[in-house]
Order: sequence, then structure tokens, then C-alpha cells
Amino acid sequence: MKASDKLLRDRARNIPHVMNVGKNGITAGTIKQLDKELDRTELVKVRFLRAALGEDGDRKALAADLAMKARARLVQVVGNVVVLHRPKKN
Repeated sequence: MKASDKLLRDRARNIPHVMNVGKNGITAGTIKQLDKELDRTELVKVRFLRAALGEDGDRKALAADLAMKARARLVQVVGNVVVLHRPKKN
């Protein structure tokens, strides 16, 4: 575990989740909204609704897929909440 990961997790404790991923899963609209949030704040919490998880309920795989599509780093998965980070462009 890197020190930067711990700092990001600490920062994430104090921010609310800004979006939900529902029954339609990860859509182009989801990625577009997530891109805007990451550009604005760098650190974003996303909540997976039960319908998004499907039958297998593999949160980590869904979180990794979301991070890859958003070109962000997966910082943490706790329950149905995911923390993503992407540094701001200069």
C-alpha cells in the first residue's frame, strides 16, 4: 500500500458519492458524467445499486471495469461504494 493511496482513502471519507450506477450498468452517459466529475474534483465516489451488480454481484470486477473505461485509478471498494482518482490535467 502506497502512502498516496492512504491519503486518497482518507480524503474520500469526507466526500459524498456523486453518482449511482443502476440497472443499465456502465453506459456512455455514465462515463461522460464520471469524466466531468473527475475533471472537476480528481476524487469521486460512485455507488453501485443492487440492480447494477447482476446475479454474480462481483463489485470488484464492475469497479475495475468502470475505472478502466473512465481512465481513472481504482482507489478503494467498500461495499457498494467505489472511490476513483484521476489527477487533473495541467
